[in-house]
Amino acid sequence: MSNEFGKFIKEKRTGKALSMRIFANLTKESVAYISSIENGRRTAPSETVLERFADVLCLSNKDRFYMFDLAAKSKAKPALATDLVTYINENKHIRDVLRLSKELNVESSDWENFMKVIECKYLK
Repeated sequence: MSNEFGKFIKEKRTGKALSMRIFANLTKESVAYISSIENGRRTAPSETVLERFADVLCLSNKDRFYMFDLAAKSKAKPALATDLVTYINENKHIRDVLRLSKELNVESSDWENFMKVIECKYLK
């Protein structure tokens, strides 16, 4: 099991000068549970707990999204970051675009260009 998720949480926790005990209290989890995550003995928790981690750690959107991606990678079976699952499941167009892109083997550069178009339109 990869421990990138646990290392990320520990790095962010210690960067905020939070002891494991304080972090556990703030996130409503046990010290043993936090320790097992940080040491790679457990995979990432549920989306609800991930959201509490992100809030307590005051993560930027970029770090929050990265944390969700690491959480998905920590799972034994292939997983998608939980913050995306509902959005994808509720939007047929996204599923269709993803399947077509997979079928056509769309290149990374095309996705980068698509992202730039979306950013230009919505982040004015």
